[in-house]
Amino acid sequence: ARKLSSFRLIHCFSTQQVWQVYCFIMAMDRKIITLSSYPCFSSNLLQTNGMTLHLSTACNLRCKRCVLEHDTSAASSLSGTGMIIMTADGAFELLQRYVERSGPPSYVQIGGLGEPLLDAGTYVLIRRLHAAYPDLPVTVWTNGILLSDRLSELVRSGLRGVVLSINAISQDTADKIYTGVTYRGRHSAGRDASHLILNKQWNGLANAVEA
Repeated sequence: ARKLSSFRLIHCFSTQQVWQVYCFIMAMDRKIITLSSYPCFSSNLLQTNGMTLHLSTACNLRCKRCVLEHDTSAASSLSGTGMIIMTADGAFELLQRYVERSGPPSYVQIGGLGEPLLDAGTYVLIRRLHAAYPDLPVTVWTNGILLSDRLSELVRSGLRGVVLSINAISQDTADKIYTGVTYRGRHSAGRDASHLILNKQWNGLANAVEA
């Protein structure tokens, strides 16, 4: 099987200065273009003290290479990765302990083995973080399927930005990566799925930039 051999990281500033959109576009056999503005790819990574909080294992995409497709026991943790799935309360308490010991981190990213925007705890955690630490940059890593639907709620909750992961530019490439998608309770497969995925992801990106 061919591997995804390159990526582009696009940093899109929205019309509001406090809101930032980072977009990973994974594509086969394309020139690598990277921007260092996202903390995880910064040349000063070792000097940053960011924190990633993993809340969800539920996902609305079915990807051919995803660990969830092959190991349902991965719901609690991934051996060797340091990834532990937490509740919103547990994640907030972890951050509080960190702040008490070391001061606020430079940023907080909410991710997960699944799709964070499916988890109600994501929105609870964003609101609690914003109330307790209003100057703390908080972002969510998302596949973008629900981004347009949930964007207003995310902005109201105090989220400072999103990291949008797009794994295909063309429908042919999407067909090689995805086997299905679930959106608003309906499951799609095949070409219907790849068409829906690309539509939701690119619309989500456009709407996030304008948020």
